Amino acid sequence: SHDGYQRLAGHPTHRRVWSLGDKLFRVKDSIEGKFRSAIVRYYFPSYIAVTNNGLHGLLHIPDGLAVRWSVKGGTASIGDSSWHPEFGVSTPNKYLEVLFNGPTVEIEFVWN
Repeated sequence: SHDGYQRLAGHPTHRRVWSLGDKLFRVKDSIEGKFRSAIVRYYFPSYIAVTNNGLHGLLHIPDGLAVRWSVKGGTASIGDSSWHPEFGVSTPNKYLEVLFNGPTVEIEFVWN
């Protein structure tokens, strides 16, 4: 957890819990205290294609692996970003953004 947002009205504290299983990665984010809006973003390298079908979608990895993702407690969208692996180099990439609907959002990544 961290309290880096204590300067904001409501003095929110962000907490994150990771769970890793054999073919599952779950991230649970929660905000304690009052807040108007909050988002969490997951950035992916340029070689991973991201699709969004509302509250779920796929990550397409070049070796043929497809990772399913699903969101609870939030609304998902995909955005454009860039990665800068070294000075003067910029590579386009995507991020998955989740807007909190309440104090907690959870995202699961599942693969076979």
